[in-house]
Amino acid sequence: MRKEVKKHKNEYGTIKVASYIKNVNNKQRIVISFEDDGTGLNIKKLKEKYPELSQDLNLNKVMNILFSGQVSTKDTVSEFSGRGVGLDAVKQSLKDIGGDLFIESKQDLNQNTEFLKINFNIILPNLN
Repeated sequence: MRKEVKKHKNEYGTIKVASYIKNVNNKQRIVISFEDDGTGLNIKKLKEKYPELSQDLNLNKVMNILFSGQVSTKDTVSEFSGRGVGLDAVKQSLKDIGGDLFIESKQDLNQNTEFLKINFNIILPNLN
């Protein structure tokens, strides 16, 4: 039985997808935003693996670490997580075609933050 089911969570999660227009470098771009109902990033584990977050915790530093490659807060590898691959490859692939990937959070980020809920946002490339 998966851990989520053991923790009395729904077996299936929810992903909200939204789109909006954003001005990027004086051009109107379409952004697709993804938000899930998961716990969020385990900031305590990120701080253990990346001590520089303990001194100056901010969203830009978290984002740089997430997109650096080989990042995982899981102790074990499973079919779904812990491999530490993905975000850096997705971001680079989007950049190669003129898009981008960034994260946002509606949550305050401070030294007491245990889990950080984030949204992933994809900026689509211009089609002009």
